[in-house]
Amino acid sequence: MSDESDEEFSMDMHVKIKKRKLNEDSKKNKLLPVETLSVFFCCSLFCLGGIPMADLCLAREHYCLKTKQEKSQYIMDTIILNTSSTGKCSFSIGSVPICLAAWRAVLGIPESSFYNIKKQVTDGNRVINPSGKIHGSLDRKTQMAIVWLKDFTNTYAAAMPDSSQLHLPCCLTKTSVYELMKFDLTDIGETCLSMSHFLCIWRRDLRHIAIPKTSRFSECTICSLIKKSLSETKDKQVRSGLLEQRNKHLWQQRSERQKYYKHQMKSKREPSKYLSIIMDAMDQNKTMIPHFNKPPKSTDGMWKLKTHLLAAKVHGVGIYGFFDIFQWPHGSNLTITALFNILNMMKDSLPEVLYLQMDNCGRENKNRFSVWLNKNNALSMEELIKGFEDSFTPNPIGVEQSMVYNFSEWIMKYISPMRKHSQPHVFKIFKVDRKAKIVCKQWTTDKVYKECVGSMEYLINEIPKDAPEAICPIYNELDKVKDSITLAKPFLNSREQTQWQNFFKDKEEEEFDFKAESNFKLLELSEYVKQKRIEKSRNYQPVTIPQIVTDDKDMEPVVIGKLTASKKSNNIKSLALEVGQMVLVDIEKYADEWPQLDWLRFTGTKAARQDLGVHVPFLYQENEEKECHGLKR
Repeated sequence: MSDESDEEFSMDMHVKIKKRKLNEDSKKNKLLPVETLSVFFCCSLFCLGGIPMADLCLAREHYCLKTKQEKSQYIMDTIILNTSSTGKCSFSIGSVPICLAAWRAVLGIPESSFYNIKKQVTDGNRVINPSGKIHGSLDRKTQMAIVWLKDFTNTYAAAMPDSSQLHLPCCLTKTSVYELMKFDLTDIGETCLSMSHFLCIWRRDLRHIAIPKTSRFSECTICSLIKKSLSETKDKQVRSGLLEQRNKHLWQQRSERQKYYKHQMKSKREPSKYLSIIMDAMDQNKTMIPHFNKPPKSTDGMWKLKTHLLAAKVHGVGIYGFFDIFQWPHGSNLTITALFNILNMMKDSLPEVLYLQMDNCGRENKNRFSVWLNKNNALSMEELIKGFEDSFTPNPIGVEQSMVYNFSEWIMKYISPMRKHSQPHVFKIFKVDRKAKIVCKQWTTDKVYKECVGSMEYLINEIPKDAPEAICPIYNELDKVKDSITLAKPFLNSREQTQWQNFFKDKEEEEFDFKAESNFKLLELSEYVKQKRIEKSRNYQPVTIPQIVTDDKDMEPVVIGKLTASKKSNNIKSLALEVGQMVLVDIEKYADEWPQLDWLRFTGTKAARQDLGVHVPFLYQENEEKECHGLKR
């Protein structure tokens, strides 16, 4: 952790951290000199007056060489062995009996320690329990604080591309982090450690977590404004309101990430239903080629080739990287072209739902690639792409972008004009009556999507019949790179020099042979996916699943003793009888006739039968509310 962070510790605390000083002359730890023991007043008998000095020194040395645990056990054993049946305890040095005060003075045993051990003997203990804790072990409060801070960091921190440090948002302070932890732990019934202890374990065990004064990446506007406002006011009420807004903002950030992780998990669990893609770009000075891990001085002024990486992570499938050299404008056209290429590569297994996350999302991929560039050379485009593929596992797929389509101009002929669409963060596009409808909401945590208003109901007015044209590549700085690459020739082998020659030749041919006519195959892709789904539905074969877990409804009732007649009648009543069915009956009037069969004429309660004036025998009846069935004669 940096010195700046340590300074921030003291600024945030507004308290002094007092160091505990051990008083070496404290009464408990003070030992009487051996020379003074002979005149020590222990009792009226002056027990130590007749004991030789050598015996006193030997007894003290024998005791002091023991560990703390052994000393306590020695005291306990002495009490147990020298206690009579009357409860009186005797002590001695060598063979000379002495009183308790003299014995403690010789060995240097504090009074409180002696009576504490004696109480343990009275309670029936015969062995001293190990005191203290194992070296290196942590108590529960410390463990909970470390776990909470790690979880908090994983949620809010940004990983640095060239180190293992994790940077929390700049709007936070260590005092505010402690207050958040204290609130969370207290809310779940856990005891929180002190502020000074929290800062101590942060410095000691979690040094890779820091709160920088300024962010190395683009800083959140809301975080910057809150931090600025907090630094400019001392009013408690204003600060309290600002801190509440900051906590709400951080909670919103956490919720957005959790929603993204949920979509990621859904795509991995059910790849036939969901597809989750996250995209982000990287264009740093590190990716300029030729890239040297340790650049020679002669290459300081050379004009290097700027490269741009657009990475896309398809969860559960793989990672794709699209490289270009700024020959096209960077915007929606480049992103949509890369997305179309991914969908085209996955055309055999495209599901119906696509979750697309844009911006600030390829951090893990960029970090690993940046670390690889810190340790390796990339002297040509081929080596740069190979380095991207080798930077992490499983290996991603690196592609040099060869074509970009002009989607933005092409779609204007078919799309309805839109306004205020930069405010919502979440959009949902779905098909209604073969037309694209769009709804939106401010955050993923909002419960209901909002309908778009205006004169147009659908996003796309009609299905496009044509295709977008390709954008002509422009290589303005390629000549400068070609002239400057000669400075790096002493450091390039023959293979790398050949790669550069072929690279310049291919780019010149691309610019010369460019044709705006498009071979874009969006409609072909749509038709192909549609046919695939039809074939899949035709070839679907139901799978027989063995019934291992039984349904509770099929469980038979438990019978205690013999099954009575009333229980049997209940089974009959549970049958679904309908008017017009022939049923087997047992009527006393026709007891000599068998079998007795009748047509069912009426179903209902006894009261309903009387209201209808139906006077026929019944199959069964118990009371006015029980269901009964009339028989047709």
